[in-house]
Amino acid sequence: MKQSLAGVVLAVLATATNAQLPLNITGCTVPCNLGTTAADVLIFVDSSNGMGQANLDLVKSALIQWQSPYGVGPSGQSDQLRVAIIDYAVYATAHGLLVENHNDHAELVNLINDVKFRGYDNRNIYYALLEGLGNLNTNAGMRGPEVPKIGMIFSAAAFTDGSTASAQSVYKSYTNAGFVFYGIGIGRNANIAELSDFVGQNNVFQAINAEQLQYVVGWLLNKSCNPSPTPPAW
Repeated sequence: MKQSLAGVVLAVLATATNAQLPLNITGCTVPCNLGTTAADVLIFVDSSNGMGQANLDLVKSALIQWQSPYGVGPSGQSDQLRVAIIDYAVYATAHGLLVENHNDHAELVNLINDVKFRGYDNRNIYYALLEGLGNLNTNAGMRGPEVPKIGMIFSAAAFTDGSTASAQSVYKSYTNAGFVFYGIGIGRNANIAELSDFVGQNNVFQAINAEQLQYVVGWLLNKSCNPSPTPPAW
């Protein structure tokens, strides 16, 4: 784990939501007011056998807590956080577009809970990124360069089907649009070296267990305030 956890100050107790597991959230100092800070966020979630149902529930609980400090609403000052989610295994499934900015936090929580465990031993990141490309235009709700653009990849094991190499050109479409990506490796089988090569080693966090996953929310909130691109190795 490359990031220092010194100066940990943010502590939130997550409650169970729609059968999600309780999660104690701890993270780094957040240097901006997330209630008034805009962000366009694309989230890619491994829903394969490698992730498993229990870890997927923890990831969804973490995402529910991550979105809570933001302003969420259909327009005006409340329209700060726009989110689209893609889960991936042998194929990829999209949940919403950025343009479908939500009426309130409850509606966004429903979107997160819509991510389902798919099974399969495949984790095709190429299909996932390909599915998300529909968000990379203003008609899909992506805002201008004044709004930070953040991508998250949750992965529990190595990508399969040769998808890492084929995904590289698609990944560049996101970075060309201004997205900064962060990789979160879940569990002992997460391929951290692969994630580091893909998004940059300083942009990867490994959570081997639920206790370590508690830091992911604070880390992501900190990064949301000041996205810092780290070029991948390829």
